[in-house]
Amino acid sequence: MATQDDEPTAGELWRVIRRVEESMKEVRGELRDGITELRSELREVVSVLRGEATSRALLTHRVEQLEAGHADQETRLRLAMDDLAARKKEAQEEQKAAERERRVNRWIMTALSALAIGVTLVFNLLKGS
Repeated sequence: MATQDDEPTAGELWRVIRRVEESMKEVRGELRDGITELRSELREVVSVLRGEATSRALLTHRVEQLEAGHADQETRLRLAMDDLAARKKEAQEEQKAAERERRVNRWIMTALSALAIGVTLVFNLLKGS
C-alpha cells in the first residue's frame, strides 16, 4: 500500500498539468511556426519550379524557331546555289556561243579579204591587158 507521502497532492498535480499544458502550447507554437516556414519555403520552391517550367517552355519554343529558321535558310541557300550553278552554266554557254561567233566572223573576214584580194588582182589583170 502506498502511503500518503508517496502520492502527489492536488496542487502538485495542477502544477504538473500546467507545465505540461505550457509545454504543449510551446510545442504547438513551434509547430505552427515550422509549418508556416515550411509553407513559405514550399511556395518559393513552387515559384522557382514554375519559373523553370516557363523558362524551359520559352527555350523550347525558341529552339524550335531557330530550327525552323535554320531549315528555311538551308532551303534558301540550296536554291541560291542551284541558281548560281544555272547562271554559271548559262554564262559558260554564252561564252562558248560568243567564241563561236568570233571564229565565224574571223573566217568571214578572211574569206572577204581573200575575195577582195582576188577581185583586186582580177581587176588589175583586166586593166593591164
